[in-house]
Amino acid sequence: MNIQKNQKNGFLIAGVIMFLIFGGNLLMLFNQRSDIWWTPGTMMKSLAETSDQVAIYLNGKPLSEIISAGNLLLKTETGTVEVQALDIGFRMNNWYEVRSMMMTKALTATAFFTVSVLFILYWFISMRKENKPGEIPVKSA
Repeated sequence: MNIQKNQKNGFLIAGVIMFLIFGGNLLMLFNQRSDIWWTPGTMMKSLAETSDQVAIYLNGKPLSEIISAGNLLLKTETGTVEVQALDIGFRMNNWYEVRSMMMTKALTATAFFTVSVLFILYWFISMRKENKPGEIPVKSA
């Protein structure tokens, strides 16, 4: 009987530990900042680096052609300057790259969190069955 009680206590300890670890993981996943998926401003991508992800057109012509022909000008305080390809930078939303990894983590954490709740419930139910109301617990020597 003492071995059974130790096993049941093991379920409680494992359940509480898993509850804290995977519950914390779920909280961290769902409370992340919303702007972290964007490329940082200091690491913007050039027009050439984003050609496989985005195509920008002005008046039906690709932006890269307009820039290489020298037809795009920028008005500044000191005058007008020709826009070069290096003058253009892109901040990309990398959510699509992170989403599958995040969903895998969330599903795994949810599965283990559920198991932890089941372990804790098993412990409570087994303790309730052992100590039925109205019965005097018998102490073994």
